[in-house]
Amino acid sequence: ASCNNASVLIATNTTISATLTDGVKTCYVNCSDGNNVGTSTEIRNMTVDTTSPIATVNNINNKNSGETTNTPTLSINYTASDTFIKNWTLAVYNTTGGLLINWTNTSSVTSVVQTYAVPANGTYTVNLTVIDNYTHTSTASFVITVDTAIPTAVINSINGQADNGWTNNLTLGVNFNATDNAINHWNVSVYNSVGTLVGFNTSSTDFTGTYNFTVPTEGRYTVNLTVLDNSTNLGTASKTINVDTTSPSATINSVNSKSNGGWTNNGTLLVNIT
Repeated sequence: ASCNNASVLIATNTTISATLTDGVKTCYVNCSDGNNVGTSTEIRNMTVDTTSPIATVNNINNKNSGETTNTPTLSINYTASDTFIKNWTLAVYNTTGGLLINWTNTSSVTSVVQTYAVPANGTYTVNLTVIDNYTHTSTASFVITVDTAIPTAVINSINGQADNGWTNNLTLGVNFNATDNAINHWNVSVYNSVGTLVGFNTSSTDFTGTYNFTVPTEGRYTVNLTVLDNSTNLGTASKTINVDTTSPSATINSVNSKSNGGWTNNGTLLVNIT
């Protein structure tokens, strides 16, 4: 850019304005009189920077901000860059806002990964601040919840029976617990002895109680419970139940070889039964 001013007075401070793009610029002043006799000042370099730095936390454990992970080691993928960077700071805070760790550097980085193992389950905030040489500042913040706890998946009983118990009812009352502080969903599945699914139920809310399933015939059945949370932690449980609705056969064939209502002269009774 250049600027001409023909009205500058001798020994007068003068301000000359020019619109410049970002980058390193060379500046000098050339003065001449009406006879085209002139002189130039020394050359000075200056840097124009109107662009804010880039500060981005791209993902943590390949999750978006606000999501959960079941991995206690955070892999923080971030970008901190600027043509005239001064420094950047990456910091991790716990649920109460306490600073756990921070890193500082003076070089631009793009999509690099910094790892940190958090001390416990909870919600963590990662802040990135980037400053350039002209005090332009950019910030980014990312929230991640760490949950490594396995959901509760317990089948307490089936028709009041423990595992591998017996029942004479085709309706199976499955009493179970499916809970978690961040449940995604649970499934209860009932399979017959050859592995065919004969009953199923699912929900996305905590449950403690009994669900009834009606099986088609007598036989041995397996009930499976799975509970999944938002961090993909999985809890499982399984129990079997034997269903028998057929009454036993009980027959007295004879007493001392006599039929029902007969007589015997022997005080010892020989009872023939099936």
